[in-house]
Amino acid sequence: MAQDRHVTFPNGTEANIGPEFSWDNKIQGYLLSSFFYGYIITQIVGGYLSRRFGGKLIFGGGVAGAAFFTLLSPLLATINVYLLLAGRTLMGIFEGVTYSSLFYLWAKWIPPSERSRYASQSTSGSYAGAVFAMMFYAYLADSSGWRCIFYFS
Repeated sequence: MAQDRHVTFPNGTEANIGPEFSWDNKIQGYLLSSFFYGYIITQIVGGYLSRRFGGKLIFGGGVAGAAFFTLLSPLLATINVYLLLAGRTLMGIFEGVTYSSLFYLWAKWIPPSERSRYASQSTSGSYAGAVFAMMFYAYLADSSGWRCIFYFS
């Protein structure tokens, strides 16, 4: 997060213009963990809300909210590190309701004899997707800059 940036100007001159963000290790740790602070507090709440308002609504709202704050992340990072911290926490809050709402939906829609298969395929699919996404994001960041990752994720 504090890596030096090298720039080549149109006349061929190369320059090192220093890091884009000079966040210390403590701030970086807060940023990396802030998503999970929000995520952990909405696990049980997501199940309650799904039972009360319906799993489709809660799942859709959770995904939409997490996507919104993901798209905002590059902008928040350039404005203020504490806005990014708040955005990542809110992203975790929205994402936290998704798994519990999925389990609620499975309990309603999937026959009992098939639930474990659906649950294992769905949860393992999210991890497999993360593995492939990380490989793609490394290429994307190298070719188009780190901000592009937030628009493709």
